[in-house]
Amino acid sequence: MWILIVATEQTNLGKNETFLSRIMTIIHEMTYPIEKMVICIQENHQDFMRQELNRTKYIPYEWMIQKRSQKDAGHALRCLVTQYDDDLPNSVVVLNGDNMLPYVSATGLDSFLFHLPSDLHLAIVGAILEDKTGFSRIYCDADKNRIYVLEEKDCTWQQKRSLNLCNLGVYWFSIPFIQRNLSHSSSFSVTQLLECTPLSRMFIATMPLSYTTDSPKDPVNKIQKYKID
Repeated sequence: MWILIVATEQTNLGKNETFLSRIMTIIHEMTYPIEKMVICIQENHQDFMRQELNRTKYIPYEWMIQKRSQKDAGHALRCLVTQYDDDLPNSVVVLNGDNMLPYVSATGLDSFLFHLPSDLHLAIVGAILEDKTGFSRIYCDADKNRIYVLEEKDCTWQQKRSLNLCNLGVYWFSIPFIQRNLSHSSSFSVTQLLECTPLSRMFIATMPLSYTTDSPKDPVNKIQKYKID
């Protein structure tokens, strides 16, 4: 399995830490076998990234360059499939955006990956948060047998209050599934992949934020399947 990190913007998290450096730390602590990391970065960020990527000496990595106007995970997936073609693995995990921090941990990602059911097209990780500001929402339409991701700016006032499952920007994709959809679509996005996937071929996981007594600010991430009403 490969990991695709969409690191087009480097948010400073304080204490000389960035989104990419935090993700590197998490990946180093994981036990799930990772063959390669592909890091999607913005043009003109190569020099900065070389310093950050010193942390990855135990995991092979390569990078792809995105133009400033192309920052989304869908475009990064298109570039991955196009660039690597026949060398691709069967699946890829996408880590997209700094909203996932601090809610994603190595333990949580390991649990997510080790417990994925078979015969999936994709999986998505969410969390039920008290403060949902800045997060897109995961919305299930049971009647249509589909899942939708609504950007916060596109949510109505009522949806902002009622839709509690926030999208953390962590996805698992079957590579054959992506390849089939690329061949049938001129436009391509994660939202489109979600909307064309029946619930039977999708896994929705949550990272519930249960806190320990000793360290109340550190979430204990335990993946569980999200129950669809």
